[in-house]
Amino acid sequence: MSVLGATSLTFLDIRFNSFSGPIPRELFNLDLDVLFLNNNQFTQQLPGNIGSTPALYLTFANNHFTGPIPSSIGRAKNLLEVLFLNNNLTGCLPYEIGFLNESTVFDVSCNKLTGPIPHSFACLTKIEILNLATNEFYGPVPEMVCKLPNLQNLSLSGNYFTLVGPECRKLILLKRLDVGKNCILNLPNQRTAEQCREFFSKHRKCPNEKSLSIIPCSKNYRSTAAKFDQQSTVSAPPPKSYDALSPQNNKAITCDPNGVTRSWNRADRNVCRFDGFTCAERPDTRVLSVAAANFNGYNFGGPNFQVKDLLDQLVDLSIFHANSNNFAGNLPNERELQNIKFLFELDLSNNKYTGGFPMSVIGGTSLTFLDISGPIPSSIGSAKNLQEVLFLNNNFTGCLPYEIGFLNNSTLFDVSCNKLTGPIPHSFACLAKIQILNLATNEFYGPVPEMVCKLPYLQNLSLSGNYFTQVGPECRKLIQLQRLDVSNNCILDLPNQKSAQMCREFFSMHKQCPNEKSLNIVPCLQDYRKASTMFDQKSTFAATPPRSYDALSPQNNFRF
Repeated sequence: MSVLGATSLTFLDIRFNSFSGPIPRELFNLDLDVLFLNNNQFTQQLPGNIGSTPALYLTFANNHFTGPIPSSIGRAKNLLEVLFLNNNLTGCLPYEIGFLNESTVFDVSCNKLTGPIPHSFACLTKIEILNLATNEFYGPVPEMVCKLPNLQNLSLSGNYFTLVGPECRKLILLKRLDVGKNCILNLPNQRTAEQCREFFSKHRKCPNEKSLSIIPCSKNYRSTAAKFDQQSTVSAPPPKSYDALSPQNNKAITCDPNGVTRSWNRADRNVCRFDGFTCAERPDTRVLSVAAANFNGYNFGGPNFQVKDLLDQLVDLSIFHANSNNFAGNLPNERELQNIKFLFELDLSNNKYTGGFPMSVIGGTSLTFLDISGPIPSSIGSAKNLQEVLFLNNNFTGCLPYEIGFLNNSTLFDVSCNKLTGPIPHSFACLAKIQILNLATNEFYGPVPEMVCKLPYLQNLSLSGNYFTQVGPECRKLIQLQRLDVSNNCILDLPNQKSAQMCREFFSMHKQCPNEKSLNIVPCLQDYRKASTMFDQKSTFAATPPRSYDALSPQNNFRF
């Protein structure tokens, strides 16, 4: 307590000792810039006046603090770095954290915190590191958080999150977001279904849940707060069974080798506990709804069963995965898909559908992930919302249409393991957001366009197992960075290529594309029929490592 009398004190560092008990409230009234209390034995709750501190750096990590984070923290607007990791903090995060708009680091990992991520985190516009890992947070990950402009690292592993949208998926691809060990159906390295069911059968809502949709940096956040005060945010009862899941309609599924549909006959009719379904709050109404259906590998089938009948009822879906089943018949028409407002992933691969490309899917205006089968028509260029396209491992033939270049929101395009041929269309230079481009194991030929190798966000370009003949200096840079694979082609001066005989045999028989002239069109150019402009590659620089983390090492002696 003697330090409280040092009225000129601006830097207090007592880390790596064995101080214990509560910390005095008066500490937060001192005119401190830096407060390092980490690696001690402090206990009890954080003082309610923590927001009175003028400090820039608060490091309380590796102690035994309990209870919730006080809402007053939102008044500590000077804070740049906040480290509360590895304590015993509980409760839900207060929305007032969104007032910390100067903060670059916020780390509350390894505690017992719970609840959804407050939407107010969208106001942390300078945040670079946000670590909520190893807690009991749940619900969808807000897209607004994944779009924060300076975010370098978002750690959400070891929680119970249920959904990630397209913006968050971009961060996953860039390895800037970790959502391992959660409850997200369509991602690897998640918790078991039993662990997720057990958690959601017991978890309680936050007492401040109404406030978690408040965004204090919005223009009228006070009226928004009042609106949320007036709205009921108590979750609706678990959704009713929906007609499509009724015992009568379940009889349409006559092939169920894993016995999945037995769980659909529960006495309480709680669809959230049915195998294959996950519930979450709708983003607009915050009512508990069926958010995801995952039937991958169930081998469902039946002569009278139609996916259309199921999707017509599940109007709240965000994700529908049904690959490796025996579905056939009709898909929902364009109007019906538009009724599923939040549907952004549709996976019907490896089923029994026949005929041409199902044009109705283009009516799914929120779709960001599409995995189906059928020929690739030039009209795919009209599906401008597409972000991920997987046509791999089919029997597609012919040449790629230049209209693919209109998919300028796509981050992933994979047509590997088919029988496609022709040059790479120059229009691929317009895929300015593409991160993964996989054309491997086909019969493509010709030079690899330099414009494609200069795409600014390209992380992985797979061209192996084709008949390409040349790569230029920009593409060779990617080879050196191990971001381009051109093995098993016909490039004379590179290792691991096809034999000369194999290349001669192919080029003696191959036919030109009927649309070969169009493959030079670059639709994003002002005069898009001239394909001569190169794309400048954007450079990115890593942020300066945060200073507070240095305090977690006893060897570091430093002054600010």
